[in-house]
Amino acid sequence: MFQNVKKRKTGWVKASGKLKFYVNDGSDKFKIGDKFQTFCSLEKFSHAKNPGQFDVRDYMRQNGIYLCASVKSPDANFGL
Repeated sequence: MFQNVKKRKTGWVKASGKLKFYVNDGSDKFKIGDKFQTFCSLEKFSHAKNPGQFDVRDYMRQNGIYLCASVKSPDANFGL
């Protein structure tokens, strides 16, 4: 789950939901359910580009996950 603020034309609003989060290095520092705070950009999953290719975007949407984010190091995260 994530809780965040999102900028709209009318200003900032609260947003929350599930997202897929990647840590490129040292991801063994975190366990499922850990809470942490970080600054990152949220990205949409891309569609499958080839016929018959597994479509990550559709799979994630079926599981209620619409966005992903990543950081290069666990040091970019601030524990809560």
